Amino acid sequence: MKPVGLLGVCSCTLLFFSSLCSSVMAKEQSQTIDHLDMLLSMSLEELMQVEVSVSSRRPQKMEYVAENISVVTADEIRAMNAHSVNEVLRTLPGVFWGSHENYAGTGDISIQGSEFDNILVLLDGIRLNDPDNDYPSTDGIPVQIIDRIEIVKGPGTSAWGSAIGGVINIITKNTGNTLRPTGTLYGSFGEMQSQDYRIDAAGKAFNIGYYLYGGYQGSDGLRDDKWSDNKSLYAKIGSELSENFSWTLTAGSLKPDTRYFVEPKWDQIGWFKRESHFVTGTIDASFNNNLQFKADIHFDRFKYSLPQFVYGAGMYGNAGDLLYDYLSDTDTYGGSAKIIWEKQSHTFLAGLDYYYGEVNRLVRYGPYWQLFSMPPEIDQGTGDIKRYAVFINDTIKWERFSITPGLRYDYQSISDEYTENFFNPSLGLTYRLSEKNLLRATVARGHRAPNISLVDPAALWTVNPNLQSEDIWSYQAGIESTQINKIYVKADAFYHFISNRWQYDEDSEYYINRGDEIRKGFELSATAGIVENLNGSVAFTYVRIEPPVPEYNGNLYSLIVKADYALESIGKLQVIGRFISWDYEESFADNLNDDNMIWDIHYNKDVYTHKESETVVNLFVSIHNIFNAEGYTKLRNIL
Repeated sequence: MKPVGLLGVCSCTLLFFSSLCSSVMAKEQSQTIDHLDMLLSMSLEELMQVEVSVSSRRPQKMEYVAENISVVTADEIRAMNAHSVNEVLRTLPGVFWGSHENYAGTGDISIQGSEFDNILVLLDGIRLNDPDNDYPSTDGIPVQIIDRIEIVKGPGTSAWGSAIGGVINIITKNTGNTLRPTGTLYGSFGEMQSQDYRIDAAGKAFNIGYYLYGGYQGSDGLRDDKWSDNKSLYAKIGSELSENFSWTLTAGSLKPDTRYFVEPKWDQIGWFKRESHFVTGTIDASFNNNLQFKADIHFDRFKYSLPQFVYGAGMYGNAGDLLYDYLSDTDTYGGSAKIIWEKQSHTFLAGLDYYYGEVNRLVRYGPYWQLFSMPPEIDQGTGDIKRYAVFINDTIKWERFSITPGLRYDYQSISDEYTENFFNPSLGLTYRLSEKNLLRATVARGHRAPNISLVDPAALWTVNPNLQSEDIWSYQAGIESTQINKIYVKADAFYHFISNRWQYDEDSEYYINRGDEIRKGFELSATAGIVENLNGSVAFTYVRIEPPVPEYNGNLYSLIVKADYALESIGKLQVIGRFISWDYEESFADNLNDDNMIWDIHYNKDVYTHKESETVVNLFVSIHNIFNAEGYTKLRNIL
């Protein structure tokens, strides 16, 4: 079925859905602007003054950042009517998304050909990867609370530790600063009962700023094997006790549930259930104009389970009976402290990290397996992980040059059975060729440390206590230019050499170090002001992996096309096209159809404005996959 009329609801294939709704909102406290408009409206000099913190763990102007970084703002997220972090990330050059993602956002993210668990995901600088299997989950994080997302492509190990594929830092909105609250009421509804409801508010009372959020997402499944349900709460409060001292406290609760496969021929239905409750606290103190101290602490209780139930085909018993479940209950806590010293041509940072995670595992077997003498439950015991780290970095500015050296030492211990030490240096260089051209280059070493489930003897599966960390030497270089009027161009090349690469060994049934791997390629992107009120961008990424892994020929391609047309009288129209190819071997590609362009259209317009109350009613429509293209696996749906 095709769209009916301008505001018709579209029947869309696979993962995509359409929505039609009204949202009532007061003026938001976010001060971000649309990144596409920013690229065209600012000179390169102005763009280089924009600050990011993901590369060095301190605010740093882009002029001095040597890493390949992408930034997505809250306004960009709102313009594409995004419902998940993954929906945002898959529109970026160098980022590849997994085939099984769904409406709630579950799915594997790859950066420049990395494995999904090579990536570190942070929420305001706090590690989200769970310590049991190091899965970098972004599902459940409400996009409404996001101020911006900063992504480092390639290792960020000298700043953050174990992360050889990339670092994604999700930065939340600030607390309000006015006595009169501001806020947003949002609702959307689409195909297959897909719905998204949000409410937030921000303000300031008794010298304490606050930001509050509550939301619900759900879908009956845009593919016949998908179903999702996500409830989320988030709160942030903070205060400036003086000009030189401030504190912030955040708390959140995320409960995303996903049915990730239905296989009648296997007589199974699989679920992925998660639950996370976290608290973080930060302080920020300035002793003088040149010296700052920042510290944070965090606690997270994280639970997930992987239940599989009987479908009802007659192989394993009655429909709805439990077949098998793996449950993981994890507590993590830790903190960091850092000192930033700035004087003339230097900005120096020194810091400490501590992280502890403890996981309790339980396996349950249903009636079918109990017929074969399996017990109803098996306690898999407790595993823990400890990490200690010291890190330093500096930015040295000299005329048109800037140099950013970094060094980090990590110590990791797992269940007193595995210990390893890591030293990871990095060096970056930027050079201003002219007012309109900037060169960047980096060389960095990184590591990917084993997680608890790979080396802890108490784990359910066979483990390898002799597994060594994966190591990487990464080399990247790029250029940014606004030499041509109203055109912004960015080009990056990368070469990643990974040693001690992990591979699952079917004979021993555990992971082993199999040798070396090379990931190399390039990213090209251009943004242009085509005509008045019309902006467009195109980005192409190529990755070559050597040697190829089983079932995979080692080539990745992606193409992303965007166009924005905005006029106050008619609203804003955005078109996004996305193409991806994983280049699987022919024998495996029979199950795939991943080489089509997926096109989405987003439209929004302010239909009512009340200036005195600063209230705006905004109408938006999103139609996803408008040509019903198949771009995802047909059968490969298991995580």
